[in-house]
Amino acid sequence: MTLQADPYFLELGDSIYATVTASNVYGESTPSTEGNGATILTVPYQPVGLATGVATNTKKVISLTWQNGFSTGGSPIIDYRLSWDAPTGLGVTFTVIATGLTEKKFTTI
Repeated sequence: MTLQADPYFLELGDSIYATVTASNVYGESTPSTEGNGATILTVPYQPVGLATGVATNTKKVISLTWQNGFSTGGSPIIDYRLSWDAPTGLGVTFTVIATGLTEKKFTTI
């Protein structure tokens, strides 16, 4: 189920507390425990689908593309920051190699 801001008057950053009941032909359950099932995010979800242009990569050229996550947080994305972990490739120490990227692609020469 998706709640939209109207008619609920939700603002970005609001938490949504809800309960759920189930019913069948015999009756209705007691309400579930209250939960914070969602937050109207003001920051974007993490980008997804990071891929490399295998056919175009060389020792000196790396091409990467990605897509926005589920939500931009209610505001357009204004910057992407690319980090990498080399030469270990163990995902331990990432170093920022590019900032100020306004497109969902990066090519280095």
